Amino acid sequence: MGRSYRNNKYISADDGQHFLIDVMKTRSFGNIVDFQEVVRVHKRIEVFMKSVHINVDFGIEINIRIVEIHTWIHSAPLHVSCFGTKRRLYDFQQQSPPSERAWFYCKGRWPCCLCSCCNAKLQFSRKITYGKWGENMLSFWFLNHDLEDDELRWQLDEMKAKRFTGIFIHPRDGLNVPYATELWFAKVSVILEHCGRIGLQAWLYDEEPFPSGAAGGQVFFDKPEFKARYLTMERFEVQGGRVKLDFAPGRFLKTVAIRHTRNGLSREWLDLTEHTGLMRSEWTPGIVHHGIYYPPYEDSGNPHWRSGTIRPHYRVDCELPEGDWTVCAFVEREMTAGCWGAYTDLMNPDATRHFIALTHEKYAKRYKHLFGGVIPGIFTDEFKVIHDVAWSPVLSPYFHGKFGYELEERLPDLFLTIDDGTAQVRYDYRLALSKLLKSSFIEPVVKWCEANRLVMTGHISPEEDPVGQTKWTPHLLSLLKGFHLPGTDLIAGQIGSAEYPLLHLGPKMASSAARHTGKRESLVEAFGANGWETDFKSMIKMADWLFVLGVTEVVVHGQFYSIDGLRKKEAPPSYFYQSSHWPYFGEFSDYILRMSALLKEGEPRCRLLVYYPQAAFSALVPDRFDEADEQRRKLGALLHELLSNQWDFDLVDEQTLLEMSVKDGRLQGVSNNYDVLLLPYCDVMESGAARFCAALTRQGIAVWRVGEQPTIVASEGESRFNEAMRLADCHDVFWSKVVPAGQVAAELHKALARDITLWSCLPDGTALMEPAKVYVHARAVGSTRRMMVTNALDETQWTQLKHPSCDECGTADVVLTCKLPPNGSILVDVHPDRLELLVAAGHWSSVGSNPLGTALHSVPDELDSTIDLTRDWQLKPEADNVLILSHWHFRETVPQEEEGITAAPAVNMIENPGPVFEKEGYGYCRFYSRGTPGPTHLVYELSAWEGDCRIVVNGKPVQPARKVRRYDVNNFEMDITPFLHKGIGRQTNIVEVRFSSGGRLKEPFRLYGEFEVTFPYAGFPPGQLAYGQRTGRISELDSWDDLGFPHYAGTMTYIKDVTLQEEWLRAADGNGSIWLQAAEVNDVARLFINGVEQGTRLCEPFAWNVTNSLKSGSNRIAFEVANSPIAFFEGGRKRAGLRGKISLSRFLY
Repeated sequence: MGRSYRNNKYISADDGQHFLIDVMKTRSFGNIVDFQEVVRVHKRIEVFMKSVHINVDFGIEINIRIVEIHTWIHSAPLHVSCFGTKRRLYDFQQQSPPSERAWFYCKGRWPCCLCSCCNAKLQFSRKITYGKWGENMLSFWFLNHDLEDDELRWQLDEMKAKRFTGIFIHPRDGLNVPYATELWFAKVSVILEHCGRIGLQAWLYDEEPFPSGAAGGQVFFDKPEFKARYLTMERFEVQGGRVKLDFAPGRFLKTVAIRHTRNGLSREWLDLTEHTGLMRSEWTPGIVHHGIYYPPYEDSGNPHWRSGTIRPHYRVDCELPEGDWTVCAFVEREMTAGCWGAYTDLMNPDATRHFIALTHEKYAKRYKHLFGGVIPGIFTDEFKVIHDVAWSPVLSPYFHGKFGYELEERLPDLFLTIDDGTAQVRYDYRLALSKLLKSSFIEPVVKWCEANRLVMTGHISPEEDPVGQTKWTPHLLSLLKGFHLPGTDLIAGQIGSAEYPLLHLGPKMASSAARHTGKRESLVEAFGANGWETDFKSMIKMADWLFVLGVTEVVVHGQFYSIDGLRKKEAPPSYFYQSSHWPYFGEFSDYILRMSALLKEGEPRCRLLVYYPQAAFSALVPDRFDEADEQRRKLGALLHELLSNQWDFDLVDEQTLLEMSVKDGRLQGVSNNYDVLLLPYCDVMESGAARFCAALTRQGIAVWRVGEQPTIVASEGESRFNEAMRLADCHDVFWSKVVPAGQVAAELHKALARDITLWSCLPDGTALMEPAKVYVHARAVGSTRRMMVTNALDETQWTQLKHPSCDECGTADVVLTCKLPPNGSILVDVHPDRLELLVAAGHWSSVGSNPLGTALHSVPDELDSTIDLTRDWQLKPEADNVLILSHWHFRETVPQEEEGITAAPAVNMIENPGPVFEKEGYGYCRFYSRGTPGPTHLVYELSAWEGDCRIVVNGKPVQPARKVRRYDVNNFEMDITPFLHKGIGRQTNIVEVRFSSGGRLKEPFRLYGEFEVTFPYAGFPPGQLAYGQRTGRISELDSWDDLGFPHYAGTMTYIKDVTLQEEWLRAADGNGSIWLQAAEVNDVARLFINGVEQGTRLCEPFAWNVTNSLKSGSNRIAFEVANSPIAFFEGGRKRAGLRGKISLSRFLY
C-alpha cells in the first residue's frame, strides 16, 4: 500500500492502475515542502502497479528527500505532474536490473524548472546508486582505441566488480572511432545498455578530448568565425621625430603613443591609428619563363628575371612631438595552439549554441529517455578564455553596455600600468570576461541540462593558481557556483602543504561554491598524471586531503580502455586492468565510498570566511608578474597557516558576500554562520564589498585585514573613475582589526573559543598544550560533532583529542591519543557522552601509546610476547615472470652473419622510438639464457611498429602471433620456445625485427615465462633468463628485483607454516589480542590465516588482528602482495614485496 503526506497524515492512494501521491503544504519552510520519506511501494501491489505519480500543488516548491521504489516495479515509469492542471512535468523510466533497487531523491541542488501552468517551482532528480553505502565512486573511462563491443562490456563488468557506481564516457587521445558519428553513438549505445543492465551510472562527457567547447574541433571547423582570439600589444620605445615601426599582421585595432613623464607613463596619448597601414618589404627575385604568363607555351620565350615583395606587415610612419614615447600597437590574433590548432570563443553565445547542437543535442536525440536515470548528468572540462588578454567580437559592445565607456579607448591599461586608474580598467575587463563566460557558456549549458533532467558538473582550470585564474577564468568562484555539482581536479601527485600551499585553493573553491549555493556535494577529478609508480598509499593521502577540504565525490582519473603504444604515456597511470593494483582496487573503492558517505551527513561547520582577492590580482596581470607572484605566495602561505592550525574556512566572492546577513551576532550564509571575515592581501578591493564590510563592523562582526590598505575600485553597477565618491561612501576604514602576516592563526586562537581542539602530545599521552598541526573538517550530525583530522606535516605527529566533557567526568574513554603518520587521517564522532572512531588510517589508542589499535574500545595496551616470522618463506609468483627487451640496435641492412656486439649505441625503446627506415631496415636485441628453456612467449602491442615487420628469433622466422590479454586488450603473443638456444653455460639469443619496405620499431617487446632474471653487466641490459633454478624458498625478505623479478608486475604469495602452542594462544583469551605485523609492504597486502581471508591493507599500518583466526598447532600464514607496475612499463626500479620484520605479537589490555 502506498502512503502520502496530507496534513501530516499518511493517506492511501491506490486506484489499482496508478499510485497517486498528493503533495500538500506540510512541515514547510516558506513554500518549501521537506519530506524525509514520501512513498514506499510494497510487493503485494505488484500486479496493480502501472505507474507512479507525484502531483505538485500550486505555488509549492517540492524538496523530496527519498522516494524508494523496489525492483519488482522496475519497469514502471515515474511521472511528476501539476496537481492543479494535471499537466505532466517529468517522466522517468527506471532502468534498474531485477536484482537491484533504485533510489529517487532530491535535496534542492539538482535541475529545477517552473511549471508553466501554476508557476510552482519543482526540484526533482533521480540517481541510481548501488554499492554498500549507496554513494558515488566514479570513473573517468578513457575510450581511446577501436572500442570492440564485447570488450566494452567486459571492462564495465570489471569496474562494477570493483565497486564503481558509475563511469564518465570520456573520448580520449587515441580514439579510433570518429567522434560524434553513427559509429560513435553505436558504441555509446552498447555502453548505456550494459550500464543499465548491471546498475552503473553512465555519465556523459561533452568533449573529445578537452577542454570543453569545441566538439572535437567541429565548432570552429564548421564556422571559423567562432575561433578564440586574443589581443597582442607590440611595444616600441622611441623619441620624438620621424618614426617607422613595423609589426606582424592580424586584425588591427589601434596604435597609441604614450608620453613619458618624470614619474613614468602618462595619460597624454596620441592616436596613431590613421598613421598605421599594411605594406610589404621583403623582395623575392627569380628566373621565369614565358610559360608563367601563357601556360600552354611553358618552354617558350626568353628566361628573364622577375621580382616582387611578399609578407605583408603593418607599419607606423609618422612624426612624434619631442620627448620620450612608448608606441603601442594592438592587434587581434587567433589562438593556434592545442590539439585542434584552435579553440572556441566561449564569450560568443552563438558558438555555445553550435557546441550544444553538435554535442548535447546529439545525445538527447538518441538517449533522452535515459536522461535523469542511467544517464545522471554530463561533465564539462577546463573551458576558459585564452591568452593573457582574451578578446572577442562581442567583448567591446558588451563592455560599453556594462560599464559605460569604450574599452578600446583604454587598451594600454590592459597591458601597462599607467596610474591608479589602471586597476579599475583591469577589474572591469576581467569582470567582463567572467560575466561573458558565464552568460554565454555556463548558463546556456546549465539551462539545457535542467531542461533535460541532467546534472551539470565538471571543473574549471586553473583552480590552484590565482594568476592563471585571472588570465583564463577570472572570478572562478563565481563561475563555479553556477554548476549543479561544482568540481575541481588534482593531478601530478602533490597535495596542499607548506611547500605547495596554493593547491589548497582548488578543493576549497569547489566546496565553497557548493556550500554558498546550498549544495551538499562537490566533486574532484583525481589521481591523474602521477606516473605508473603511484600506489594506494599516495592515493589515500590525496583522497584524505581532498575530503578534509570539503570535497565529497571522487572521479578516478582514469581507467584506460587501452594503453597500446603511446597511450600508456598519456597522463598515466591507468588504474585499471592493466595495473598490478587492479585486483585490490575494490578495497580502495570501499574506502572512498565510506568516507564520501560519512562526510555528506549533517552540515559543515566552520567559523571563518576568507574573501578571495580577485580584484587585487586583476590589477597586477599581465605586466606586474613579480608582484603577482609575491601576492599569490603570501596568499598560499596564509591559507596553509589557517588550515594547518585547525582553522577551516570557506572562500567567498563579492556577490556571495553581499547576499549574506547578520543574525545573532554572526555572519549568516546559506550553509554556515561565520564569526570572522578575513580580508587577505586585498590591495585592491571592490567598493560594494568595502561598504558591506563597514556595515558589518558597525554590527559587531569581526572583519580582519591582512596586508596593505586597499585601493578601492567601483563594483559592478556603480559609476567608474570617481574615487572621491567611493572613498567617502565606504569610509577609509572598513575593518575592525589589522593582523600581521603569520599571526592570523594565533590571533584567532585568542579571539575564538573552539569546541574541540586537537593538541600536540608526547607518546605517553602528556599534552603539550599547543594545537597540533592538522587539518580539520567538522560537521554537525544532529547532536554529534563529526571531525575529520589529517596530519598536515610530512612527519609523524602524536596528537590528543579530548571530549569537551572530559574535565567534568574524568573518564578515560573520552581522551584519545593518536599517532598520526605523515598525511595520515582519522574520522571520529564526538557524541555528547563519548568518542567514536569511524575511520582510521593512522594508529590509535585510548590511553598510552598503543601502536596498533584500529577500534576505539578494543585496542591493545602492552606488548606481552612476540614471535619473529621474518625468515624462511615460500615465494610463489601468481603469473609468468617478465623481461623487457628494451635496448635495440638498428642498421639499414640485415647483417650477413650474426653479430655478437656492435659499436652502434642501443636505443632504449621505453624512452624513444627507433629510427625511421625509408626502405629496408633491421634491428636486433640480445638476451642471455641458462638451462633448458621452458615455455617462453614474446609479447608485443598492436602499435609496437609501423610498416611491414617480420620477427626473427635466432635467425628463424616466428609464426604469426595470436591476440591475447597479457596486460592490455591489444597484446599479441608468439611462442618462441622452440627457437631459443639450449646448452651448457650462457647462451646468447637474438630477437630481430626486419622491415622490407620501410617502417620503425616504436615499443619494446616483453618475454614471459617461468624464469628468473638477472643483469650480468652491472645491472644493465642485456638481461639473462635462468630456467629451472627457482625453488621458491627465500631465507631473507628482499625486494623482488633482487630475487630475479625486476620487471614483474603483479601478485606474489608468501607462505609460511607456523606452529603455535596452546598456552601462548590462551594467554590472550579475554584480556588481550594477537596481531600480525609487517614492517614494510610494497605496495598492498592481503592476509590469509589457514585459508581464511583476514583483510587487505592498502597503506600503513600493515597489521591484522588475528586473535580469533589462529589455532594451536600448525597455522598456515599467507600474504598476497602486489607491487607497482612502474618496473613493468618503464623499467624503473621500485621496491616490491615484503621487506623488514614480520612478527606475531601478543598484547594485553
